[in-house]
Amino acid sequence: MRHLARLQTRARELGSLIRLTPHEVTSEEGRSRERHRRILLSSITNLAVKCLALLVNLVVVRLALGARGKDQYGLWVAITSIVVWASLLDFGVLNGLVNAISEAHGKNDRSAVIGYVSTAFYGLVGVSAALLIALGVAAARVDWGSLLSAAGVVPDRSLQWSIVAAAAPIVASFPLSIVRQIYAGLQKAYVGNLFAAIGSLVTLGATAAAVALKAGLPVLVLTLGIGPLVSGFVNLAYLWKLEMPWIAPRVDRVSREAMARLLRSSVPLFLFQLGALLVNNTQPLLLAHLANLSAVADYSLLLRLSGFIVSLAVLSTSPFVPAFREAFERGDVGWVRVNFRRMVFLRVALVLGAGAFLLVAGNAVLRFWLGPSTVAFGMSIWMVGVTIIVFSAWGSAFTDVLTIMDRIWVLVGFVLINGLGTVLLTVALVPRFGVAGALVAYGFVTVVLWSWAGVVLFRRLLQRGAGPVPPLGSELVDGLW
Repeated sequence: MRHLARLQTRARELGSLIRLTPHEVTSEEGRSRERHRRILLSSITNLAVKCLALLVNLVVVRLALGARGKDQYGLWVAITSIVVWASLLDFGVLNGLVNAISEAHGKNDRSAVIGYVSTAFYGLVGVSAALLIALGVAAARVDWGSLLSAAGVVPDRSLQWSIVAAAAPIVASFPLSIVRQIYAGLQKAYVGNLFAAIGSLVTLGATAAAVALKAGLPVLVLTLGIGPLVSGFVNLAYLWKLEMPWIAPRVDRVSREAMARLLRSSVPLFLFQLGALLVNNTQPLLLAHLANLSAVADYSLLLRLSGFIVSLAVLSTSPFVPAFREAFERGDVGWVRVNFRRMVFLRVALVLGAGAFLLVAGNAVLRFWLGPSTVAFGMSIWMVGVTIIVFSAWGSAFTDVLTIMDRIWVLVGFVLINGLGTVLLTVALVPRFGVAGALVAYGFVTVVLWSWAGVVLFRRLLQRGAGPVPPLGSELVDGLW
């Protein structure tokens, strides 16, 4: 009965946080309740939007496989693995903007927020314009068929337009993307999530229309980028015209000082993104050359399913992250310590539950998702995949908190080691073990190195700010709530 009463008390406390009006923030207790209110609202909407995105993704993949077959779907994955590198060309400014806004928010410095937003927006407008011109030139000059091992799969002209259709929306969205970073930095991600849901529905409608009209591969690829562009534009207009007109970019607020602060975070974040993409997006290309496009499709489908689980766990708890920086700036280090344990526990618990389900019913999930298909995996592959996602969820918590605290250079070193190790292991293992070898290569460094190194770095971070920190391992669940 005592435990039931405690659960009822906690449920009432959580229920009191689901409100649109903010709490007072003049006291430490009030700031804690306000952070939890925003975290809870953002987490709920994150989960809802992610579930919607999953449903859209399931339908889009099934439509694409049915309309284009396994080889062209594998080509689509390979194209995506190339053009996603274009997301690096914001040079880390978008991610650095979250750190800068979180820091300024913790100091109640609205003027600094305006400077950061203005400098980032107009800088990214210039970057996007230059990159769109460069994309048009590169699409016509690069031998994409040889690069992607796609000779005979689609005509060269169609392949060129597919590259443009995949890359152009990413590049054009750079200035629009500051809106989600503004919401993240101000701990109001729940507002941006509503517009992200609109984008998912636009993507689904566009893809279904393309398939119904029997459009070619370039149009089908383009449909994936339409939704984020539409939702980004609408959300930006709402933010500047209705919700926070004071934050609209102004040319006269662009400054060297703001750019210097952004670069302090964005330069190491850019290098970190570079290493992360080396880990995540070289394997499809290597598989295309070391195996075939069918293996690329198998690997992508498995990673898409397991990656969704990790991203669901991360997104459901990511609203904690900007709050850590704001609390740290205000000196509320105890709040950071306690709530970091909560975040880690929730991420790992969510992934363990989903991973256990995949071990039992993974192939049934694939059949339900893809329909009658040749895609199925043995228990050994599922076990490797589940091990990787559990360690990824654990390690992601330490990566996120070190990133928001601007302790990024050590992450750069780790991710570059991870990228190099992934490439070397993929080359060594794929010819013999195929998709299983690619999975082992993908998760090896995370499991062996980051699973313990992240803990050490986090403890040192808090020791600098608040004296000795009790061991995370033994006290992770003690007093969790």
